[in-house]
Amino acid sequence: MVKEKKQKVNETCFQALSNDLLSSIFIKCPAKSLCRFKCLSKYWYSLIQNQVFIEERQEKLYEWEIEDEDGLHYYTIEDKDGLATHKRTHVKDHSPLSYCNGLICFNGGCHPLSVFNLTTKKLVHLSYSQYCYNFEFGFDHLSKKYKILGWGVYGSSIPLAFQVLTLVKNSSWRRVKNRLGLSRPLGQAVVNAYGRFFWLQDDGKEVRIISFNLANEKFGIIKVPNMIKKENFRYYVFKFEGSLCWVQQAKCSLESIDIWMLKSTRDSVWAMITKTLTLPLRDTNLQLHNSTFSFLAALSGEMLVVTSDRDERYIFMYSFLNGQFKRIKVTGLNLSGRFSVHNHVKNYVSLKNFV
Repeated sequence: MVKEKKQKVNETCFQALSNDLLSSIFIKCPAKSLCRFKCLSKYWYSLIQNQVFIEERQEKLYEWEIEDEDGLHYYTIEDKDGLATHKRTHVKDHSPLSYCNGLICFNGGCHPLSVFNLTTKKLVHLSYSQYCYNFEFGFDHLSKKYKILGWGVYGSSIPLAFQVLTLVKNSSWRRVKNRLGLSRPLGQAVVNAYGRFFWLQDDGKEVRIISFNLANEKFGIIKVPNMIKKENFRYYVFKFEGSLCWVQQAKCSLESIDIWMLKSTRDSVWAMITKTLTLPLRDTNLQLHNSTFSFLAALSGEMLVVTSDRDERYIFMYSFLNGQFKRIKVTGLNLSGRFSVHNHVKNYVSLKNFV
């Protein structure tokens, strides 16, 4: 009786706030928080689940930095009709680049490494290191500094040599110990989350994730989820709401995906956040055996799956609020070969403090 009375009082308190006020608050909250709020009140549940609220919360215009074989391009894509508009090309015919918070670090020309601010259009050149060709660029949330990890490759059996550069005045490259004895080329890091770089490695016998902590500048190994099936599946990793996520996709159909989120980097603890999601690939003309998939988080908190073959491109937007996909066919997106997608972020940080 007391419990029922308390519940009624709580419901009354929740309803005391107007719909407009609650909506204005909820629309700024991440999807993860809204999923928790739905459990607090039937009134809040009905408001958050309302289709009008869900549509208002979704992005109406996607702003992306898209890297392909020809360079890095800024595109906007309309949610309503999927029309892509090319705004500008930031870097053309570049060597590998690394993107972080609206800044890019790239290798090219007379200078080994340069950093370019996509918002202010300012450019700085960094000090030379023989470890510059292979690199990653990220942000250390503890020190609030940007750092570059560079390495050289001397042979498949020789351990890699690493150096780190902190982007502050009068900084110099420092050696980093390769305690794991890493010798195989790392390639590009697919995710920068938790203040770490993550590389997905599959040598045919074992699938694992290599991490590098930008704060203590140490390497580590993250075990993949125990529940994964290593045969007949594709794997992806991406960042969602600041966390590393693992995607398992069946090769036979490509429609079904399972997603885990990393809860602890120390103990390699994963939690499944979605099971057997079905991508709405039916009624498309995608040649699935030639399709590429890219996973990322929308700024509004939804999960985006960008898929493409030689002729067609789609955005599949998954809402964690109603558990449904929205499909958008994209037109006007002229890309060359394989591509990667980043959210367009404005950053007014001064690069003068980097050198």
